[in-house]
Amino acid sequence: QRRGLRAWFDGLDRDGSGEISARELGPPLLATGAARSTAEVAALIRQADKDGSGEIGFEEFLTAM
Repeated sequence: QRRGLRAWFDGLDRDGSGEISARELGPPLLATGAARSTAEVAALIRQADKDGSGEIGFEEFLTAM
């Protein structure tokens, strides 16, 4: 399961930085209806972002899932 989540994370991490930004996460969340606005995407990022970097690392992604 972790491998599948890693593949999903890597697919979202478009710039290969090792972290997912709101710019990377927003379009899929909005397209699927998982978020209704960019403000909601930003709130989800803030909630998952435990280290305060402004982006979601893989371990933070796992915790949020």
